[in-house]
Amino acid sequence: MEKTNRRLMLLSVPSAVELPLSLISGVFGMNLKGLPWKENHRGFLFTIGLMAISIAGLIYRLRRLRLI
Repeated sequence: MEKTNRRLMLLSVPSAVELPLSLISGVFGMNLKGLPWKENHRGFLFTIGLMAISIAGLIYRLRRLRLI
């Protein structure tokens, strides 16, 4: 049972880390008018920064909970 739990955790942690990436990139990948930062030339850099901050925060939290 403990071996199964460790394997599930190894699968869950990367999934949790990639979730903010897919959410943010999915929203900005849509071809819709009126999305925030789409008209601004710095929107792409802001989006990349937002994804990096999301990942860093998630990794920090997972380390504090001793899950990774």
